[in-house]
Amino acid sequence: MSKLTYRKRIALEHLAGGSSVVETAQVAGVTRKTVHSWLNDQDFKRSLEERSKRLASLVSARITGLADKALTALELALEDRYASRSVKVRASQVALQHYRYSREFEEFEERLSKLEAEVYEE
Repeated sequence: MSKLTYRKRIALEHLAGGSSVVETAQVAGVTRKTVHSWLNDQDFKRSLEERSKRLASLVSARITGLADKALTALELALEDRYASRSVKVRASQVALQHYRYSREFEEFEERLSKLEAEVYEE
């Protein structure tokens, strides 16, 4: 990424962060055509992919930290003897829904791993 110019680095950060080509061009002080040409450049494209992966990893880590706090909040709501029945029911629904999503994801990963193993064995 050090090979990139200042404007390309600005564009890279904005594109990796989800900005559109138009928004990125405005912030970087270039035309949309320039941003599109950068997107066709292999070095720029590789840098963008690396930066996007790093940002996704950071977001994932933060979400994991928040998930623990959210589960603690749900536990406290369920255990709070002063909480209304509707609060406890809603907390239970949220917890069970996310448990279901978690199980579905685990099952999907297992199926995907099996398929990958079969494909690579051939």
